[in-house]
Amino acid sequence: MSAPIRLLVVSLAGCVWPLSSFAEVPYPDDWPKVITPPNGACSSITGRYEYHGEAARRPTPFPTVNFDNSAFNRMSLRGQPRAALVTHDLESGKVTITIEGENLSQPHPEGAVFSRQLKCEGGWSIRFVEAPGVRYEGRYAIAEDGSLIVQSASMREHKPMFGQTDTLRGEWLYRFKKVSNAQ
Repeated sequence: MSAPIRLLVVSLAGCVWPLSSFAEVPYPDDWPKVITPPNGACSSITGRYEYHGEAARRPTPFPTVNFDNSAFNRMSLRGQPRAALVTHDLESGKVTITIEGENLSQPHPEGAVFSRQLKCEGGWSIRFVEAPGVRYEGRYAIAEDGSLIVQSASMREHKPMFGQTDTLRGEWLYRFKKVSNAQ
């Protein structure tokens, strides 16, 4: 291979690599800090949170993010969901979520109450889902004001009709504010 062609190949490889790397979404300065115990243990995420949250970076053109698909990667409920009641057993890692609201319909087989299994890693409660060609990771922690912070990442293989298989990656950061039990 001649020197100019080799230089072109190296240059193109240098341009493609950063596009496929996994960039972290910066944590907003105006959000309360995440509580991380010094020993790497996880805090319970038990609490009642607003159903509609805010994103650190808008991942879609939709005006709001919701607890079902943003925090737990599942289909949203129809109706007027208001809050998500979360109970978290730190010892077993089991988390149970009850979506509260009016006129809730259940297009999802799990309905308004569902459970997930989390594990503790570095102060975050984590959920992995893997299937052929797809990987989802949700990380959950509590902020200083009691909000639930959710870091969500997904990767999916993209197999075009022609050309090389590529991995599509996305990462999002969400905040769901805590609400009082009276609401």
